[in-house]
Amino acid sequence: MQRDKNELRRDPINGSWTVIIKNNSRLDELLLPVENIPVPADESATLSLIESGEEILREPALNGNEPNDWIYKVVAGKQPVLQIHGPLNNRGKGLYDVCDGIGAHEIVLETNEPGVPFEDLEVGHLTKILSAYAARIRDLKKDNRFRYIMVHKMQQGAANREDFYSLSHIVATPITPIKIRLKLENCLRHYRYKERCLFCDIIYQEKDNEERLVAETEHFIAISPFASSVPMHLQILPKKHEPFFEMNQNMSQLAEILKDVLTRLKRVTGQNAYEIYFNSAPNIQSAKRRGYWKTLHNDYHWHVEILPLLKFRNNAKEDVGFSINPISPEKATYHLKH
Repeated sequence: MQRDKNELRRDPINGSWTVIIKNNSRLDELLLPVENIPVPADESATLSLIESGEEILREPALNGNEPNDWIYKVVAGKQPVLQIHGPLNNRGKGLYDVCDGIGAHEIVLETNEPGVPFEDLEVGHLTKILSAYAARIRDLKKDNRFRYIMVHKMQQGAANREDFYSLSHIVATPITPIKIRLKLENCLRHYRYKERCLFCDIIYQEKDNEERLVAETEHFIAISPFASSVPMHLQILPKKHEPFFEMNQNMSQLAEILKDVLTRLKRVTGQNAYEIYFNSAPNIQSAKRRGYWKTLHNDYHWHVEILPLLKFRNNAKEDVGFSINPISPEKATYHLKH
């Protein structure tokens, strides 16, 4: 039987390359059984640690009268790496550029029930959390010191543990992270050449092809990216061109498709460890002051990135300068849809 050749694929969004393995290995031959997956002791913060930070926002529970009767809440990080008070103090040291560690770090405690993973929350509950992310991004973008606001969630597979609480992080920084800058620059380059949004072109092609189309609703699409850097890599994108996540008006449907794909991922792999990034456009007010991203409204398209943290029977990696993905996005899509 002739085997397909492996492929080097370039991600048109960030310009990185991934080796896609095109063999016929079964998924269960690659994944480590869930009972053999080690769970890091420090993968989640305890409730007492989270509650020690200053409270910023909360959604009280219906008819809740006790301090702990809430659906979700946002608190300031107890020991943030970036401090919110003070000027940037941008300066030079010889040929080097330096500024003070100014920023914000907020923690979203997504439920007051221990042992409940993110994907098991109800759609209505997830909608409130997504709306909280958006509200905090809008508020933080009022501060022109902050160029980028990142929402990041990491879940390392813990559940049904009394010390596990589902949480995520909102981080505001005075710089644009390099991975985000690469995406922005690739989107800008595509727009200058074709006068179209790169993500809109990707959505059009994936809907037409359907080979990597995992799920679709009226307003959103979930795909396995063409050059997926890790197995079961997923992206959720709004069908309508929209640069700012925080301005989206369809949070309930976003919560629905997010829960759908995370549930599929858990069903297929037997694991629920993943990172989620909500990639919105940078702070446009801060960018205007510096003359950056002048076509941002036309060339950038917000999206959700889901990067599974899967454990494999053989985790050996060859250092060849780029990612190696043992499960093609086409095969991943097939498993997630069936």
